[in-house]
Amino acid sequence: MGVRVTGKALRLEALHLHQLYGNQSFKASKGWFNRFKKRHNLSFRGSTHIAQHSKELTNDRVDNFLRFVIKLRCSRSSDTGEIGNMDETRVLLEMPGKSTYTT
Repeated sequence: MGVRVTGKALRLEALHLHQLYGNQSFKASKGWFNRFKKRHNLSFRGSTHIAQHSKELTNDRVDNFLRFVIKLRCSRSSDTGEIGNMDETRVLLEMPGKSTYTT
């Protein structure tokens, strides 16, 4: 489905499933996870389509941010002269990682 899968996400899902089906003592430890990866031939690899998705994701996030700023400006009746510009300001866009677990 093109979704990045992390070790933490796999361990949390295993913990959830075990608790759901009555095994309250299961811990989803790092040792369990290492053995699980070996049993199912899983390895941590770089994603091959990250560049194609990241541009779309970035554009959506930037568009959402601009809509937010415009909405905020309208709701406060701000003049454009009251808005400042800061070049090279760090903005976290929550880009997906470059690696995932796969067989």
